[in-house]
Amino acid sequence: MGYAAALLSRSVRRVVLVQSLLSVLVAAASLLVLGWAGAVSACYGGAISIVCACLLGWRVRRAGDLAWQAPRLVAFSLCLGMVERFGIALAGFAIGIGVLHLPAVPQIAAFALSQFAYPAAGNSLSPGWHS
Repeated sequence: MGYAAALLSRSVRRVVLVQSLLSVLVAAASLLVLGWAGAVSACYGGAISIVCACLLGWRVRRAGDLAWQAPRLVAFSLCLGMVERFGIALAGFAIGIGVLHLPAVPQIAAFALSQFAYPAAGNSLSPGWHS
């Protein structure tokens, strides 16, 4: 694994960790306000966000590998990843709210708050950053 792949892997792990912590905070608040259903819903919303983050990392790594073989397909691959993440989030919310009948507010709140993991963990993406 090269330096760029190792940095990407470390960055994805860091984002997922911060997303998990933020989701647990929303789940704890939801537990106090709405009970177990709210906490489960918040965990489900955080899980959707984590799946999307992992898919983003996989697509970016794949685009990096693809850049050497077919540079014209890199943008297409990244756009396809964006559509996939949007579809997964939309389907996840539809299943969580429509099929599982989880409360919508904690689910969406955990998903939205966990998106702040990207700038919070962003210092790991800066050049010269070492752990």
